[in-house]
Amino acid sequence: MTSPLTSLTELAKAADQCVRCGLCLPHCPTYGVLREEADSPRGRIALIQGLAEGKLSVSAPLVEHLDRCLLCRSCEHVCPAKVPFHGLMIGAREKIGESGYARKPVDGRVERLLERSDDGKLASWLRLAYQTSGLQWLARRSNLLPAELARAEGYLPPPTALLETRERYDAVGAEIGRVGLFAGCMGRDFDALTLKSAIRLLTAYGYAVVMPSARTCCGALHLHQGDIPKARDQAREALAVFSGLGVDAVIVASSACCATLADAAETGEQAPPVLDICRFVAECAKSAAGSGRRVTFRPAENPVAVHIPCSQAHALRDQTSITEILNLIPGIELKTLPSEGGGSVRCCGGAGRYVFDQPALSDRIRERTLDDIADVGADTVVTTNLGCALHIGKGLRESGVGGRVMHPVTLLAERLI
Repeated sequence: MTSPLTSLTELAKAADQCVRCGLCLPHCPTYGVLREEADSPRGRIALIQGLAEGKLSVSAPLVEHLDRCLLCRSCEHVCPAKVPFHGLMIGAREKIGESGYARKPVDGRVERLLERSDDGKLASWLRLAYQTSGLQWLARRSNLLPAELARAEGYLPPPTALLETRERYDAVGAEIGRVGLFAGCMGRDFDALTLKSAIRLLTAYGYAVVMPSARTCCGALHLHQGDIPKARDQAREALAVFSGLGVDAVIVASSACCATLADAAETGEQAPPVLDICRFVAECAKSAAGSGRRVTFRPAENPVAVHIPCSQAHALRDQTSITEILNLIPGIELKTLPSEGGGSVRCCGGAGRYVFDQPALSDRIRERTLDDIADVGADTVVTTNLGCALHIGKGLRESGVGGRVMHPVTLLAERLI
């Protein structure tokens, strides 16, 4: 797992690495919107340094500025002093939690949704019934839902048939390997189409797919809140379900989950390698071309906007695999969305529970992404992070722009012959 800085001494030492050059400022999404020094990476580092050295105490203004950080890690991407900003922020949030400071709670019903750890089968059926029976139409037009619950309801993706209950899917043709597929705590409910598409692609390339029925979480939501022990326990549990299954690797579709689990696997958890599905499919395609396995795709018909999530670019350090696999589709026209500050990718504001903790700011940050999508003129948007997909999709629906938002493997599976 990403190494958070858990002692005041570590926090102070890491904060002292910052040379206050300001190169991070054009890349920070919150600074770009708010133009406040305390809402820039440099300003937040100064606040953390003051906290670590005992010059500042935990207070509402300090917590507000630190909690506004999306943990997009764009600043790390350009920092000449290599300040471990992600570890700094996680450590600082842990100290805030230890201080007993009480943040404003999210609506309990939304919190239960974010904390889901049951098998989810009944909830999945109820959601599908709600969306297809007319109740959703009525709820959205009656304005009877409480504001926070209405916001959460707006993130429901279009209804998709539920996943099968089976745990193993056989390879197409000769089996060349076996992989595990991580569904996550919410993937079956909110990303079922991506999981189905992943299974179809992986089996087409000759891999048997094992997807355990146990609903586990990668731990990212708790990690970002500074609850390090809980996050570690969740990552450990998520990796443990693949032990003894004989899989060559654990494949993860959502880039934020992949980054969190990959960090956990690298720090001593006994598990197969954790791999991002786009990078894995890209390597599969290269191997298939060399071995004579025929996996082909129908030509594309319309341009596609490519959104590269912060977790893909900065945590996984991969900005190429999305376009690599989409270029397997003959004739495809890809329109990569503009970057932030002339270099790094642009954050959409959909950073996990940030959309509920900082709703107004999250939506303001998303406005630039929606404008970018409108400017490129594509009716299909691909992104590799579930949170980004839900946040962008909600914005497109509410703005009246419309269009489909999907994972790259879904577009690829749609064109599979």
